[in-house]
Amino acid sequence: MKMNPKVRSAVLVSALAAAAATAWATSDYRPALVPAYDTRTTDEAMPPAHPVRAEQALVPGEAVVSAEEAAPEPTPLATPVRTETPTYVQRESVAQPPTAVETQRLSDDERIQLAVMDVLAANQHLSGKISVQSNDRVVKLSGWTRTSGQAWQAERDARRVEGVRYIQNEIRPRIGGSV
Repeated sequence: MKMNPKVRSAVLVSALAAAAATAWATSDYRPALVPAYDTRTTDEAMPPAHPVRAEQALVPGEAVVSAEEAAPEPTPLATPVRTETPTYVQRESVAQPPTAVETQRLSDDERIQLAVMDVLAANQHLSGKISVQSNDRVVKLSGWTRTSGQAWQAERDARRVEGVRYIQNEIRPRIGGSV
């Protein structure tokens, strides 16, 4: 079947746009949390995000003074005095506790696998050994149960877990005595 090149290009562009939109919609973007500054210094300028060494920030003729030195002593009828060189006030920095990562966040497949295992373990009508594997939101159930009805029940329970896209049920009923 021959297709008009313009139509073929339009179809390819729309398919590419649909694939990109799907990838963007399913991405797991979570912005990082940034600690807030100390609220006691709202009237003052915010401290710089990265500390700057004095020799990098100052030009010749400028000086760094502490906040106590920069505050003029109150005098009656004081008039503002303009100096030739600007002064920068060094403020105290508020120490933040270090961030420690205790445990790594579970991936979607690990979360789905644990949720399916919890659902199957909570079902008192299932007996046997069932293995659960999850890859790309596809859950593979394998192992054995005492009856084929229990294998079907395990698949039905796993299907109810949020995030499961498809179930591969490879559970076999064990015929005869169980060990």
